Amino acid sequence: MDASKKLASERLAVLQLAERLGNAAEACRRCGVDRTSFYQWKRRLALEGVEGLANRPPVHKSHPQTTPADLARQIAALALAHPAHGCDRIETNLAKRGIDVSAVTIQKILHKAGLGTYQTRAVALEDVYLAGGRKLSSEQMAFLENSNPCFRERHKESTRAGEYLCAGTFFLGRFDNIGPVYVHAVIDSFSSYAFAALSTTTQVETTLHIIRKRVLPFSIQRRLKIHCVATGRTTMLARGTIAGYLQNEGIKHELLGGDQPNGFVERFRRTVVEDFLRLPEVRRLSRAQLARLQECFDSWVVHYNAEKQLQGYRNYGKTPAARL
Repeated sequence: MDASKKLASERLAVLQLAERLGNAAEACRRCGVDRTSFYQWKRRLALEGVEGLANRPPVHKSHPQTTPADLARQIAALALAHPAHGCDRIETNLAKRGIDVSAVTIQKILHKAGLGTYQTRAVALEDVYLAGGRKLSSEQMAFLENSNPCFRERHKESTRAGEYLCAGTFFLGRFDNIGPVYVHAVIDSFSSYAFAALSTTTQVETTLHIIRKRVLPFSIQRRLKIHCVATGRTTMLARGTIAGYLQNEGIKHELLGGDQPNGFVERFRRTVVEDFLRLPEVRRLSRAQLARLQECFDSWVVHYNAEKQLQGYRNYGKTPAARL
């Protein structure tokens, strides 16, 4: 008797013992069989006879319609070559080459490859850029600069905290009892650590107050040397005011050119809009006074610096405080 028939005979003996005893649990106990297997055998005996008690042939580990590995690699390469393309567009591109793959399958393949979202593609492309193995296309570079504004500032490397700070002002929103509210921010380019305050105007005095009362005391406490503060376009009077103050403190002032806002300030602005403005307590402050709004904002900035993990260039998953 071969092994398969012997195994079927042993299983049949267990079933027959249970029938004689009239107690399946007792038969399983005596034979050392779990009850799940017992009832599987009983069902297979009823449907297929004694032959059904033999071992099943092994199940194929891969489905006959599984996407070939070389095609999966081709799909991943397409997603990186055109990182802003969605799965439907990738499906169309493949169809033009005579390859029929559904958008749902493409999404599953990209998710398995760690490229299922625009953010994961941006991280993968930044890794390629930093490795220096091959040059990225203009399309890939534009995608990186859009997904992570800090990447626009890659030509201005800083090697330590305090070496290069960026100051900027942006619109936060309009509140009923306050009117328009603006954020004045000073960002450390090395760590993305932020110093920020709210104001009802865009005048440079608020930025100077942040530098005087927050940035400089912080740098003294941490023994950091502030080397340069860069500001965007502003009036001649404001430019002279901030440049004169920084010069008195032994700090270099740099005037940023171009139409785009500084990348570090822009990423902070996006984070404020996506995180701070969506807080339930902030939404309830539509009629609050500026002092109350500033209190909530100060608490959020502490959270941002200490707990917000920033992905991509230059933090790579670290919080500003950890990077600092």
